[in-house]
Order: sequence, then structure tokens, then C-alpha cells
Amino acid sequence: MTYHKVYRIPAHRYGIAGFEELPDKYYLTMEDTEKLLGYGLKYIREKFDGEAITWKYLGGLIHLEDLEYRHVIPYTELPRYEIAYAYENWKAEFLSTTEFHAFCHNHGFIHPPILCSTWEPISVESVAAIANQKSKYNSEHVMEGVIIINETFGVEGKLINPQYDDTVENESRRNKRLRKRNELKDE
Repeated sequence: MTYHKVYRIPAHRYGIAGFEELPDKYYLTMEDTEKLLGYGLKYIREKFDGEAITWKYLGGLIHLEDLEYRHVIPYTELPRYEIAYAYENWKAEFLSTTEFHAFCHNHGFIHPPILCSTWEPISVESVAAIANQKSKYNSEHVMEGVIIINETFGVEGKLINPQYDDTVENESRRNKRLRKRNELKDE
């Protein structure tokens, strides 16, 4: 009962400085990357640095990111620890982004904010510029990366900031051992 693996955009193949293919990571094919970034309704949202969890809810599955404990990025302005990112009904069908946002609003879940939406093709360089913005939940840290969803073609991918990949292994292990908590906005 887990959300499917979201593959990375092979940004290094586009010559984006700082991006390289890493061992043990999964990458979209060039064909799927072109579908993802080409024409079609695309939503881009922040990717969070937490632990994926899935709960049974209303006959389906709600997929969330548990951000209570810090991995690498310290979140200091979270509205709550669980951020919902997808709902899968009993037929294993996912809600569209607008349906999902309405679902979250009606059922009291928090969803990731949309950073950008477009029908037009978008370049990897533009996605990298969006991913290089500050996190919505810590104005002093660049976000881990972004998730891109092309609803027209049913393709999803992610772009991870190189500086996140550089520190993830050591910091994540150390912070898990120390059990450092992220902060809620009202704490």
C-alpha cells in the first residue's frame, strides 16, 4: 500500500550544471521526459523531505508525507506534520489535481502548494529555476526539489536539487539518529 515510485528527470542529459546521474536512483526515459515537459496540463509542486505514508481513508488510500522528523531540510513553518499529496480510490484511480485539492479542503487535509501550472511546454532549465526557490515551509532553505505532473499524458517526474543530493546520506542518517523534529508554524 504505497504510492508508486516517482522517477527523476534526467537533467544531466540536458546539460544543466550540477546535475549528474547518481547510482541507485531511478530516471525517466527521454521519451517520458519529453511527454512530461511537453504540451499538456502540468502542475509543479514542492517535493518534501520526509517519509511517505499511506492511510486507508473513505474506501480508498490517502498518500501523505510525514514531516515530523527532519531528514535534511529543517522545516520551520509547517501547518501540520502530514502533507497529503494524492488520493487513490478503490478502483486504483487517482484524483486530478483540482479534484484532489477540493477533496483535501473538504476533509481537512493539507496539500502541497502549486508553484506553477501551464499547458505550454516547459524547459528543464525553467523547472530547475522553480526548484531552486526557497521552501514554502522554511524561507531560509532551498526546497529539496519539485514534482511535475502532466495530467494530459498521465506522466509524473521529479527534479531534485543537486545540493540536496550532496548532503542527503550523511545528514539524513545523523538527523534520524538524533530525532530532530521539524517545527509547526504555531510552535
